[in-house]
Amino acid sequence: TPGLGAKVTNEEFLNQRAFQEATIDQQLAVTKDHGEVDAIASATISSRAVVRGVNIALAAGRSLLEAENAFGGENVE
Repeated sequence: TPGLGAKVTNEEFLNQRAFQEATIDQQLAVTKDHGEVDAIASATISSRAVVRGVNIALAAGRSLLEAENAFGGENVE
C-alpha cells in the first residue's frame, strides 16, 4: 500500500524489543515468518526489508568479531 512502507522509519517500529536486544548470533524475522519483529500493518515487504538489513549488519558485526578473535584481538585492517 503506497505510503505505509514509510512507517518503518517510525520510532515505534524501530524501537521494538527484538531490534533493541538483537545480538550478533541472531537472525531476526517478522512475526508472519515466525519471528519476533512486528511488521507494519499492510507493509510486510518494507518491514522484511528492514529486518533483512538488520540481519546483514548483525552478520557483518559477527564477521568482524571473528576476524578480530582470529588475530588475537589485534587491530584488523
